[in-house]
Amino acid sequence: MAANEIRIGDIGTVFEVTIEDDSGVVDLTGATVHNLIFKKPSSTVVTKPAVLDVDPTTGIIRYTTVTGDLDELGCWQIQAEIAIPGGSWKSDIGTFHVHSNL
Repeated sequence: MAANEIRIGDIGTVFEVTIEDDSGVVDLTGATVHNLIFKKPSSTVVTKPAVLDVDPTTGIIRYTTVTGDLDELGCWQIQAEIAIPGGSWKSDIGTFHVHSNL
């Protein structure tokens, strides 16, 4: 049975962000920067290198958690950071909760 919630200590949780602007999905072909920035409940900010989708025209970047990533309970923030030949941007900020275990 897979959990529907993100839990402290989870390994292998995939965070996926689709980069969009007013025109729709951003083509990430040629992207030189593709990071996901996480702000923990303690206000510590951590930047993780994301991977581009196999087809960069989908605008999707992903990061999969490893040991030690999800180390605080509470409300986290997430933001994408990209740089492509046309410029560099940061996405809107999203939130997610990290829950305790038994």
